[in-house]
Amino acid sequence: MARIYSGNVEVILNTKNKITVRPNASGKFNQENVTDLHKAMVGYAKQHNAELSFFTPDTKAKDLSPVLLSGRGNSPYVAMLPTKEDGATSSRPTVTVLG
Repeated sequence: MARIYSGNVEVILNTKNKITVRPNASGKFNQENVTDLHKAMVGYAKQHNAELSFFTPDTKAKDLSPVLLSGRGNSPYVAMLPTKEDGATSSRPTVTVLG
């Protein structure tokens, strides 16, 4: 399961003409300002006529918000996930201990 990325990142245009992020200790984006990161990525994609690199697991969801997650090898990526309501819990069913 993916975890929240805890470092700073910078926005790059990679060799496949995709706007994405990479770790950079002096980068100006992190999980706290991920909305600004999303806006910057969209702006750079329009400016450079490039493709955006977002992970969206549920394309039918309407209320999506950006989240900075840690992938394989602790590499950061931006995911567009459904917004949870305040106080919402996991969608996993509760477990009943029987013995």
